Amino acid sequence: MKYKYIKLVASTPPQINEFYPYFFSNSIYFILIRTIFSQKIYYISYMCEKLFVSRSTLYRIIDSINQFFTSYYPSLSLTMNPFNIEGPEREVRKFYYDFFEFGYQLTQWPFNEVSHQDINKISLYLRHSIPSLGLYSSHPMFPIILAINLIRYKHKNLVQDSYLPRDLSSLQESLTATKAQFTIFDIEYRLKVSINSEAVRQLLVGLAPHTTYLSIQALQEEIRSSNDHSQAVSNFFEELDQLTTSQRLSPLDQDKKDLLLLLLYNCCQNNLDLNENENYSKMQLTALEIDNLKEKWELFLPGFNARLQPILESFQSYFSKELIAKRTAIMFSYVYSFYPLTINHFYKDYKRLNIAVYTSRSYSTKEICGKLHLFFGSLIEVTPIIDTYFMEDLDSSRIDILLTTYPLFNLKGITIHTIKDDLTTEDLGWIYQMINQLKFSQDQEEECPLHKK
Repeated sequence: MKYKYIKLVASTPPQINEFYPYFFSNSIYFILIRTIFSQKIYYISYMCEKLFVSRSTLYRIIDSINQFFTSYYPSLSLTMNPFNIEGPEREVRKFYYDFFEFGYQLTQWPFNEVSHQDINKISLYLRHSIPSLGLYSSHPMFPIILAINLIRYKHKNLVQDSYLPRDLSSLQESLTATKAQFTIFDIEYRLKVSINSEAVRQLLVGLAPHTTYLSIQALQEEIRSSNDHSQAVSNFFEELDQLTTSQRLSPLDQDKKDLLLLLLYNCCQNNLDLNENENYSKMQLTALEIDNLKEKWELFLPGFNARLQPILESFQSYFSKELIAKRTAIMFSYVYSFYPLTINHFYKDYKRLNIAVYTSRSYSTKEICGKLHLFFGSLIEVTPIIDTYFMEDLDSSRIDILLTTYPLFNLKGITIHTIKDDLTTEDLGWIYQMINQLKFSQDQEEECPLHKK
């Protein structure tokens, strides 16, 4: 007797993450803009051949791009003879930052003119003499902006800044002295470009939103020339150390204090009334992002923001003509940058908090575990429980806390915390307090409160 059956065959599904890069990189619009970015083309016929389109199609594409510019970049326009994006150079670069940011998310390194390795070398070279760039160097857009700035400078498309660093020319000695160390001469030869003080000024466009001084040494010389300013800086760090110590944060070492001073001073000197495009930076947090950051800090360290604000305002009153709330908010973000929200490195010598998670739905359990890792990083170890059967294996030697939607379990020695299908701010705050208790109870060689019967 023959039986009918359904045969299940496993096959590799099409990878959508492979399709999008192909589609994007082969788009006529994408090819046109990349071509305009990398070279000057004067003849319509040559561009048509390069894109494999007719003249009428090319005209429609250009008209479509110009309509887009009218809506989103009103000062820009795509012109022919030669093909070029016309407009203020800062606005042109801003468009290319946005364009290649999206492209870089879908494709590999998007530039043929300069390699990722060369850009990394130039980044290290600049950061050696300009340490404030280190604050932004881990940003995924940093190498993209640096590459765009370098290529635009090579093609002699220059930003005419009215807002210049005070010590740019004096940095030239330091930059020249370290060229051999970072093999910059090789890069200059291959790219046929000289990385001098003018080049550095062009490379910093979009990377350094508040740049009055680039070097810590030059700033310190100015501060030492005024007793009032020296005292103001001394008072600021004394009050900041008192605040961070009271919140159980490790005080900053001298290098970090120097860098923080440079950032805060430049922020105070910066004219926030400048044209937005002139001071544009992809690195700078938006007002909304800063507000969200402040909310998270208030959650984990209640009262920290209220005590930090007068310290920052006092600093600002010494080094700027007026108190501006927008400036204070930016200063908040700079201080936060030296104390990561999860504060991983402050806890590296301490026992991690072991958390088990059980909910009625497995996908909800996985989501909660992911959020715990996102918020607390290496401060915790998370164990997802997919079935009540595994509850029998839980013991207080391996698990400190059980987060569960069912408050019925009675596990000896394990603290049970009832949650809903998702974590609330109250849940996160409670976990943070448990981490703090675990850390500082070890300092005092006491038994952790989580393990008390």
